[in-house]
Amino acid sequence: MEQEEEPTLLNIGCLDAGLYTVCDIVPTCRWFQTQTIAIDDVEKEQERYIAEGQTTFVLARDTYPEVIHEKYELAAQAPWYLDDQEFTYYLFRLKK
Repeated sequence: MEQEEEPTLLNIGCLDAGLYTVCDIVPTCRWFQTQTIAIDDVEKEQERYIAEGQTTFVLARDTYPEVIHEKYELAAQAPWYLDDQEFTYYLFRLKK
């Protein structure tokens, strides 16, 4: 992300854990992270952002919509552990 001139980010599947702050990114989408409540409209809107390629990067935890492969490529993935739970984070980058 640091190599991008003005990176943008969408965080899906979980709350933002400070990544926007660490990366010095100002959110550009209304639903820039997944909220703690399940709202179908939020998921649909986030999927639209992805289908339109609205952000440079998408960070997803555990799952992501299939439409992501149309505009994005997998840049990295890593496991993350919290107590006895294991999560997988995926970082997608907009295709050039």
